[in-house]
Amino acid sequence: MAFLPAPKATKTEIEDHILKNFNIGKLLSYKKIKKGLANCIYYIKTTKGDFAFKIAIRHNSNKIYYEIKLLNSIHGLPIPKPIKTKDDKYIFDYKGHRTLVYPFLPGKEEEKFTKNMFFEVGKFLGKLHLQTEGFIPPVKRTDFYNTSLKRIKRVVKESRHQKNIKIQKAVSYLKENTLKYKLPAGLPNGAMHIDFKPENTLFIKGKLTGVVDFDNSYNGPLIFDLADTLAWFCSKNGKFDMNGAKIIYQGYKSVRKLTTQEHQALFDALHRAFCAIVLCGIDYLNHKNLPEKYIVWAVDNLLETQKNLKITKGEFQKIFNKYNFCNL
Repeated sequence: MAFLPAPKATKTEIEDHILKNFNIGKLLSYKKIKKGLANCIYYIKTTKGDFAFKIAIRHNSNKIYYEIKLLNSIHGLPIPKPIKTKDDKYIFDYKGHRTLVYPFLPGKEEEKFTKNMFFEVGKFLGKLHLQTEGFIPPVKRTDFYNTSLKRIKRVVKESRHQKNIKIQKAVSYLKENTLKYKLPAGLPNGAMHIDFKPENTLFIKGKLTGVVDFDNSYNGPLIFDLADTLAWFCSKNGKFDMNGAKIIYQGYKSVRKLTTQEHQALFDALHRAFCAIVLCGIDYLNHKNLPEKYIVWAVDNLLETQKNLKITKGEFQKIFNKYNFCNL
């Protein structure tokens, strides 16, 4: 089933159906700032400050309850903390959609990253994992990047009528290669952001001021979250930015030490992350929950990067076994 389209919000509706539920002042101005695949977000300026009003397109209470508990368990990091309604609830219904309100985080998305910005990305993720390791989920959350044989077979079957040749070839490649990269049992586990990428980060003058969009988060091996972050930040035009990856890794290790098992698993986790992102995207495409252009982009950029990452596991581990491998 495709996602329900997000309803538009007018000034009157924001005043009568949203602000009346919260003690956040009177409306001064508003504008839609994002209509993503999972959410539609409005920026709201009131007499008491700046806020974000999020309409959840993925109509799934379990996902939202998990997200709320996770966000409320994190302290001292620039993340969106949900605000309670006057009835002491976090979620309210707006035209059939689960809806949340957060303080608005300052900053803007960046496309180019300096060494210090890469370091801040890694440092944030390390700090996040220090708090989320061992996180006990309140509800069962979907394993968003599930790469089980069962899912792969289903995606292959459901892609039989796919007309795009590039996506057809990607499905065949994923069928043959995804399960080559295995993660061992017993890795440190916890809540993962799992969608930590440039468009979900905010910066002001090179300083990380916000990390948003915890919609896909679920419990899993923390090293996979680091690998997924490297995949998103360090892929460009089918090439892997090894220097950027090393700086993110250094930032991460500056606050959280990897276990020997995690270090040894990073290579396979990175390759698996590339495959998982594209596999998941094709799965959503087959169910009409994702536009084809996003999948074509992922194939051209992420999957192509994975294919071009010719470095061996031994060489990769040797590089990432070092700590002071760059001067910031």
